Amino acid sequence: IVVAGTGRLRVAPDVVELRLGVAVTRPMATAAQAEAASVMTAVLAALRAAGAADRDLRTEGLSLQPVMDYRGEGPPELRGYELRNTVVAGLRDLVRLPEAIDGAIAAGATTLDGVRFDVEDRAAAEDVAREAAVTDALAKAAALARAAGVELGPVISISEGSIAQPSPFPAARAARPMAAEAVLTPVEAGESEISVTVEVVVALA
Repeated sequence: IVVAGTGRLRVAPDVVELRLGVAVTRPMATAAQAEAASVMTAVLAALRAAGAADRDLRTEGLSLQPVMDYRGEGPPELRGYELRNTVVAGLRDLVRLPEAIDGAIAAGATTLDGVRFDVEDRAAAEDVAREAAVTDALAKAAALARAAGVELGPVISISEGSIAQPSPFPAARAARPMAAEAVLTPVEAGESEISVTVEVVVALA
């Protein structure tokens, strides 16, 4: 008998990553670089103040591009230069996520591309889902054997299929200055699901 089993485990995320960026356009490349560096330094300071450790901060994008004006009938004109700097920050204290978001935006971040919740120890959660998947497959094999009026023998093989990791929770928000009386951005982690599928081959007695 060949059967497939699925094991699912709902988990509460305990880590989160957020992707923030700074984009500055100025007539001269050096001016764009200097201002973007100053703003990103302030953004990183805000993230550290909200609990992001140095090991959980990484630059993921850094680019300098000319900004061209194609609106005229003649050749495009150079308007200036845009410098983009993107950082990914990890937090292990989810309670401080709104503080990190609003603090970074107040410090000058111009983009917030997303928030991704995850489970730090995914291996343990996958093992639980894996055991549930095998149990599910064997229960199906037993039901098929009873319906056919036969007895089950030993398990011949078990193969693992896909593992569905916790799904990201995208979030986006337009940058704005943070007023003194502003309410912190509400962000809910909720729960996500880890799913494991297996295929089990069981001999007949």
